[in-house]
Formats: sequence, C-alpha cells, structure tokens
Amino acid sequence: MLDRTRDSSAEGGDRRAQTERARLRWRTALSSFSILAVYVGLVAAWQVFGHDVNRYFSSYPVAIVRAAVDMVATGALGPPLLNSLGVLGAGFLLTLLIGVPCGFAVGRYKTLNEIVGPIITALFVAPREVFIPLLVLWFGLTDSSRIVFVLLSSLFPMLYNVADGVRNVSASHVEVARAYGASEWTVTKEVVFPSIVPFLGVGVKQAIGRGLTGLVAAEFFIGVSGLGGELQKASAFFRLDKVFVIIFVLVLLGFVLSRAGDMAEERLGAWRKTERAY
Repeated sequence: MLDRTRDSSAEGGDRRAQTERARLRWRTALSSFSILAVYVGLVAAWQVFGHDVNRYFSSYPVAIVRAAVDMVATGALGPPLLNSLGVLGAGFLLTLLIGVPCGFAVGRYKTLNEIVGPIITALFVAPREVFIPLLVLWFGLTDSSRIVFVLLSSLFPMLYNVADGVRNVSASHVEVARAYGASEWTVTKEVVFPSIVPFLGVGVKQAIGRGLTGLVAAEFFIGVSGLGGELQKASAFFRLDKVFVIIFVLVLLGFVLSRAGDMAEERLGAWRKTERAY
C-alpha cells in the first residue's frame, strides 16, 4: 500500500514537471513569435510608407537590400569593411595593452591616482574630436592617425573602469590571502584580477562603443576611407539606400563585438555565476 502511494506521488510529480516544461516551451515560442511579428510588422510598414517618400530623404527595405547586394558584388563594401576592422582591431589591441596595466597601476597606488586621476576623468568625458587637428599635424592623413584616434576614444573608458575595479577589491579578501602567506603576485592573480572581471567587462563594452564611434569620426575627418568614408560618399550623392546599408553594417558590427565582450566576461568570470541571485 505504501509503495503504491509512493509510485502515485512520483507519477504525479512527473506529470506536473512535464506540464510545467510544456508551458515553458509554449511561453518561449509565443514570446519569440510575438517579437518576430513586431519586427516583420515594422519592416512591412517601412516598406509601404517609405516607398512613397522622396528618395533624397529616405529609403525602403527592398531598395536597401538591392543596394547591399550591389555593393557586395562590386566590392564597394568588403574592402572598406576590412580596412575599418583593421584600424579598429589595431586601436583596440593598443587599448588593452595600455589601458589594463595602467588602470591597474592607477587603482593600486593611491599617490599615482591622486596625480593622474583628475586628468583621466577629464579626458574620459572630453570630446575626442578636438584632438583631430593635432593628429593630422603629427601623423598626416594616414592609418596611423585613425588608429591613434581609436585609441584615444577607447583607452580612457577601459583605464577608468579597470582602476575603479581595483579600488573596489574587498580589503578583507586581500587580508585573508596575506594572512595565509600569499605573495603580492598571488594576491593579484587570485584575488584582485577575479574581482575586477566585471569592471573589465564593462570597460571592454564601453571601449568597443567609443572605439567604433571614434573610427567612423576619424574616417569622416582624417581620411575618406573605410566604412566612414563610404558613408560620407553615399551621403554626398544622396544615396540613402547605401547609407542605410552602411549604418546597418556598423550596428551589426557593434552588436557582434559587444556580444564577444559579454562572452569573454562570462568565460573569465564563470565563478561569479554561483554568487548570483538572479
């Protein structure tokens, strides 16, 4: 009798679990369908109403897709994209090589922070475009100017966030590590670096956004090349379909790079998942 009661309870629990999983799948499918329907509706409305707008002021999805295919076929999109990616990659690599160790030093040593902290804060909020005339004078209309401008755009968010992360390391964690005889390098590797991973992730995402914005600005003003140069040419000839193609490519590029930053943060800070409440 007792065994039958246990079996009935187990079967009832299995049915409830299956029902809950079915409801969850249904909710997920309904949510995905609703999101897709909204996007399809927006694109359809844009196609219907955008087709009647003057082509010198706007465009519509079919024309944009047609322009994208034409730009890919004629090589008007691939080479500029690779050129921009090369400049962005070089600038972001310099940002990591300079920003992470310098941010660590500024956050770790109070005297250094007092000296350069106000300068970092000022440059963090200052518009980078004011440096363009100096870069043109120093480096000319070359890729070096664009790389340095991307570096200036993305360096200070990275440096600021890393320094802030080091300053927010738990003093009790450091004291416990030292009490067990940990060396300064061990404390840095096992306590400080894991603690600054979230700040580093925020710095990477901010640096990507600032760097991409700086890249387009540099290609507008320093040299008419890359995606920014193509965007400027398309705007000059009122080719709004090509303008939208380049805008979508830049948005997609920013999204992909931001997701890559999220994945890197999750991999480096996998241990933090065990401490999350939600």
